[in-house]
Amino acid sequence: MLKAAPRPDKLSEHGRNIYAYTNIRTSQVLYSLSQTLDSHASLKQLPDLGANHTPPKLRKDVWKPLWTLALPSSEPHARAQGLHAFKKLREYRKLHELNWKPSPLLSKPYSAADIEHERKKLDERGGSKKENVYDVIARRKWNLRVKEIMDQKATSIADLAAVLSEQDEMGQKTAAKRKDEMAIDREAEVKEILALSEAAEKGELKELEAQLDAMRLRLESSEPDAEGKSKGMLRREFNNLFGKRARMQFAADAVADIKDQTRIQQRRDAAREEEEDRAMMTASKPKPVSPKRTRAEEQAHRLRVLAKEARSEVQKRLETQLEVLEADLSSAVANGEIGKQDEVRKRIRGNRLHKGYIEIVDKALRANPNILAAQRDVEIKMAEFAVDLGKEELAKAETENLGADAVEGLQSAVGKKEALLLRLQTPQDGNKPELDSVPKRAPAEDSADRLRLLASNVQAGAYKHLDQKIAALRSELAVAVSDGGRKAKQVQYLRKHIHTVRYLKAKVEIVEKALQTSPDIVSVQDDVHLKMQESAVELRREELAEAKAEGRDRKEVEQLERAVEKSLSQSERKQAKEDGAAVTYKDAQETERDDEEGAVEASQSTSSVEAQDAVTEPLAIPATDEEWAARLPSFPPRDIAKLPKKSELRSKLRRLASPVFSTEGVKVKWSDLLEAEFAPSWPGNVVHERMGWAKYTAPRGEQEAIENIGEWRKGVWKSRTTANWEEGAAEGEAGQGEEGVQDPEMALQRQRAEHERQARMDFIKGVKGNILRKIREGEEHKLRAMGRTLPERLVESRVEA
Repeated sequence: MLKAAPRPDKLSEHGRNIYAYTNIRTSQVLYSLSQTLDSHASLKQLPDLGANHTPPKLRKDVWKPLWTLALPSSEPHARAQGLHAFKKLREYRKLHELNWKPSPLLSKPYSAADIEHERKKLDERGGSKKENVYDVIARRKWNLRVKEIMDQKATSIADLAAVLSEQDEMGQKTAAKRKDEMAIDREAEVKEILALSEAAEKGELKELEAQLDAMRLRLESSEPDAEGKSKGMLRREFNNLFGKRARMQFAADAVADIKDQTRIQQRRDAAREEEEDRAMMTASKPKPVSPKRTRAEEQAHRLRVLAKEARSEVQKRLETQLEVLEADLSSAVANGEIGKQDEVRKRIRGNRLHKGYIEIVDKALRANPNILAAQRDVEIKMAEFAVDLGKEELAKAETENLGADAVEGLQSAVGKKEALLLRLQTPQDGNKPELDSVPKRAPAEDSADRLRLLASNVQAGAYKHLDQKIAALRSELAVAVSDGGRKAKQVQYLRKHIHTVRYLKAKVEIVEKALQTSPDIVSVQDDVHLKMQESAVELRREELAEAKAEGRDRKEVEQLERAVEKSLSQSERKQAKEDGAAVTYKDAQETERDDEEGAVEASQSTSSVEAQDAVTEPLAIPATDEEWAARLPSFPPRDIAKLPKKSELRSKLRRLASPVFSTEGVKVKWSDLLEAEFAPSWPGNVVHERMGWAKYTAPRGEQEAIENIGEWRKGVWKSRTTANWEEGAAEGEAGQGEEGVQDPEMALQRQRAEHERQARMDFIKGVKGNILRKIREGEEHKLRAMGRTLPERLVESRVEA
């Protein structure tokens, strides 16, 4: 029938849609997990009913779509539920084929008069009489039996309703049972956490660490164990002690965080400072360093890495990469690929910075092999090189008119490098530079400077190109998405770049409105920053809704959900920094709570501790188990693969991880809505819709139904030269729509057809001319032999004849 059904590109989508096809002659039904039927696999679903009843292959003109079952993509267990429904439908159909009740026509006995009537018809038929009347009756009953077995259309619809009702009932029972079981487990877990925390306060944690040290010495010892235990037994006891110590440490930290909420913020501040320092000191992209290193160790490690690269052939490789990147940039500029231009420029900037740092370290090594002895001078030269390179790129960007957003980013980067250079050149006691002791600029001053720069660019009209840039990036994104997995990284980069440009556009619009009311942008910077934060949150939410509508990967949707939570928390942190860096953390919380009650409530609604960047209000210490259960985190999940296969814990975890079925959001699309009445009842959550116009292939569940036959015919007859499905085609020119706009594709088709017709006419005319010439030459030769001439018109009349 149709071509073989391809395997799904994404395993997460396999089983989420089930398609049913029916035979318009026999009412047989075939189930499929793909939109197209595989002839070889689908024929195995049909029973063997004897000769002339089993087709050799499926014909697409006799199999039409019956219904499509679509399970919601937001449901985590949709794929498992779909596969379960597909399996049950196949089993029910096989049961109908093997266990069925004969119809009255089959069970009705033939009377003597009926037999005599059939004998008379057989005698009047004439021909050979190899069969008697009883053979004719038996063959007729066999054909009736075959037709009844084939007719599965109504039973398949009833089976679908039964399967969905069964899954709905099963899901309700499973969800209630699992909820009770998880509540019991949570109660026991909270009691265990509180008991372990109390034990840790009494000193048992230190005792466990001492036992671990002693057990480690017994394992490392080459002498026989004093207690006569083998290495395997000692290793097992060591693992048990290690797990107990880890659970006790987790419980102690969790309870301590609830009792003293500043511990969480202190850890976040330390992690944030460490991340900022690492980003500042790793401009040359060295290998990841251990977070336990101090600032001095980080700087020394960075110089060692650069010294090692200076001794190798990294410079030559960077020069080659720069040549390739320059060529890529030229091609991107020629093709107008804006996203690729920004990406290549960023990589060129990083490679040039890396190459310059290696050259500075190489010169220092020639003077002194010990690079750490000249650490201060090398770092100052590296900072000066970064500033010079940034100014050079800034001047080049202004000359090439790259746009105000690119110029602004380069200006911000140059400002940071100049601040770093100033801090390095500022000595303290005994000409010893201490970066932490040099006073830094207040965050409010940097924010005001950036706002002034943005306002000046807005007044100069430097951001008028943002709409065009967004349109160009979206077109590049569409091309990259159409290429599939070959350009997955480019798709990811373009989406991030589009988000950056859209956020810049939103900030520009906010600044324009603020300048209309107050020319001094700094005087209203608090309101401007608050609106910018709100626009960032709204933009992230729009991207999340767009990702869900497009049906992207679950992993990408989860990343966007985390980005929404992070944007909410970042809005609070930025507001706290702009209100004043000198206030204490508690005062900043109170000021932030008075100014941004809405943002605080949004941040409290997030469940992830990492997504919240500030605790808005100190909560009271829980007094009951219910309060502890509401605030205590759960233990890290256990890995089922590492548990014994027949253990009770493994069985319990597998049971808790099993899918829970639900009919919420389930949609059934019908080729004819009246056919749904073959089922006695349906679950209340199931939605029934029309499938719309379809030819041989059923539409997907999320695909919108085509109710207009003109649109459907336009898609089916796309290659035809006459657009007879559009209104006004008979009155006006074919291929024009209601507004008289000619379809470019149809115009191209007509142009090709006209070209082919003209080429055919030219060929026929040439052949005809050759025939005329040969006939004329033959006639003239004969006439010359006879001494006469023949008029040309007579030759042509003979050819036409």
